Amino acid sequence: MLCAPGILIGQYLFYQISPQTAKVLIGAMVTVIALMNLHKYVVKPLVIKEIEENEVADTLVKRIFRYGCLILGGIVHGAFNIGGPLITVYTLEAVKDKKKFRNTMTMLWVVLNSWNLFNQHQNGAFTNELNSALLVGLPLAGIGFFFGMRFLEKINREQFLRIVYVVLLIIGSNMLLSNIPWTADSKMMTIVGTVIVLSGYAFNVFKKRKVNIEKVQAL
Repeated sequence: MLCAPGILIGQYLFYQISPQTAKVLIGAMVTVIALMNLHKYVVKPLVIKEIEENEVADTLVKRIFRYGCLILGGIVHGAFNIGGPLITVYTLEAVKDKKKFRNTMTMLWVVLNSWNLFNQHQNGAFTNELNSALLVGLPLAGIGFFFGMRFLEKINREQFLRIVYVVLLIIGSNMLLSNIPWTADSKMMTIVGTVIVLSGYAFNVFKKRKVNIEKVQAL
């Protein structure tokens, strides 16, 4: 239900905001969220060897963030059809069971995309090129959905979350990097900054790993 107002707002913003600007902002948000959760679900348990015994409490801040992602996802999906990553972030936190997550997302996309299909068809957004792409893409999407359901049966929740956040990282970073108006200087500064940040992060991770391994060996 929280998506619905966002979609209506998004229909208006479709003609008011630059798609490139929206993609940069959403790409940055999704990339940061994916990186944070990859640290939580991949780096901490597999590299640092740090296991959280208790589930973290669902605080007010977390709920505000979660519902904010859902509303914003509805807005950008209604405007540019790129709200999927943000809506996925909400659903991952709200729906813990992987099968329920799949079913929830499937029905959500049916509703959202049916609405967008009708609205954009009315606005003349359909072209021969788009129709041709749909003819090719829909059967492939069906095949992917079939194999995805089979694969889902073979993995546990932790593996499922790791895969989803890797996919979100790829989608978010691609959306961000492919829409930034790069210059030679900005590219160089970004590369240098990224190397420095990653080096510091790796140093901190392996330092914590060493401490945790020593604790285990001392037991």
